[in-house]
Amino acid sequence: MKHYCHYHPTSQAVWHCQSCELYFDKLCIPEGDEKLQQAQCPQCHTAMKFLEKHRDMAPFWTKPGRFLTLPFKADPLLLCIATSLFSLATALHPVLTILLCTVISLVISNYALILARGICNANRSATQIHANDLVIPSFISAFNFKAAKDTLVIALVLWLAFAPVVLLLYFVNGIGAAIYAFLALPLLPGILLMLIHTDSRRGAKQSRPPSAMDIVKKMHGNYVVLLTYFALSFLSALLVVDLCQALLPPIALAPMVTFSGSYLAISLFAALGLVMKRYDSFDSAELSDREYDKGLINTAVRLNADLDIAVKDGNYAKAIDLLETSLKKGRSDLRVHQLYTLLLEHKDLEGLEKRSHLFLELLLGRGQKLAAYELVEQLRNGREKFQIHDLDLSLELAKAFFEMKEYKLALWLAQDAHTRFDAQAPLAELYLLSAKIIFKSTTPGKARGLLKYVCDHFPDTEYKQNANALLQCLK
Repeated sequence: MKHYCHYHPTSQAVWHCQSCELYFDKLCIPEGDEKLQQAQCPQCHTAMKFLEKHRDMAPFWTKPGRFLTLPFKADPLLLCIATSLFSLATALHPVLTILLCTVISLVISNYALILARGICNANRSATQIHANDLVIPSFISAFNFKAAKDTLVIALVLWLAFAPVVLLLYFVNGIGAAIYAFLALPLLPGILLMLIHTDSRRGAKQSRPPSAMDIVKKMHGNYVVLLTYFALSFLSALLVVDLCQALLPPIALAPMVTFSGSYLAISLFAALGLVMKRYDSFDSAELSDREYDKGLINTAVRLNADLDIAVKDGNYAKAIDLLETSLKKGRSDLRVHQLYTLLLEHKDLEGLEKRSHLFLELLLGRGQKLAAYELVEQLRNGREKFQIHDLDLSLELAKAFFEMKEYKLALWLAQDAHTRFDAQAPLAELYLLSAKIIFKSTTPGKARGLLKYVCDHFPDTEYKQNANALLQCLK
């Protein structure tokens, strides 16, 4: 029976707390170790039961027609025909033969890679896949080398796996070819799956790509079936080439070999895409054994999960406490913003005042002047003793409010700073800014005292020069 996460109702549960009677998915328990089947409940901190995954998607080999007939769809068939015709030019010159073989290999490998990743990533939320779910890339996409590095590596792996077998078979003997195939081919599907891999999990952090052995262990017996399919497909391609060599004229041999190779690559990678989809790209939320043993848990991911649980439970006090504790350990704009949002939504003026300098610095840094203005106004009106305890912050706020033409609040900042701070450069700038505001008002004479203060306390500075210039204007 399937169970779904208490906090993410559309996500299948992986863990069950028998004490709390709650089910959790990987997002709630990012540090859970599925290999060791160990995890703690975030609520009661007791050990939880690991739930075996139910996979409704049938193995790739139960319906081979899905990938065996795929190369005969319009776009892949057009690509196979185009590369086959292109291969006719290999008869012109040996150097041209090498160049064309390289280009054809890269184009086919690129198309096969795009096909496999497209099948894997299509409709990820579905648990079953049908023939019409196979996303077939266009003919043109074969020449779009966005993942050029991956394509090059895959082409090289395919050449190293298959070309020596063919060369040994035709130019040495069958025993040498069989020995090489026996040594090289067993890990080939795993290596290709590892290279095709893309991180499918939602989240900011990229997962570690699986190793070939990880894939073999996870697939168990299905890997043997996949390997058998690879071997049979390769043998079938060799038989087709032998028949063509015996029955067709030499000029038709290169196109037929190219077509067979293209068909083989596309059908194999379609099967690999289905395997990747069934095993969810072999992504895993668990940590490696080394990381788990040393307790190197990603605290940021754990905190995100705890915050998500607390908010969905309506336990905002716990969410705020988690963020406060996190900020005591170190400044993080993300955590400051999360705390600001929570406190603002719950109109917790005391909490907003306590961390007001952090919130205001964040808002100014992000250019959110209006939000900073609204926060200062809210705290001025709601908290009788609210003050800005940082002179530099007072100056930055005053400049922002001056640009917004919110002169009343800029003057309040200057007046508040005057009563609590000694003569410092930011205070001089505040007074000059205030003088400019008053100078524009109906009572410009009130600016004289501010300007004289700057002249008296900041001699031989640019502040005095600016103050004298404004005093001249007052005369």
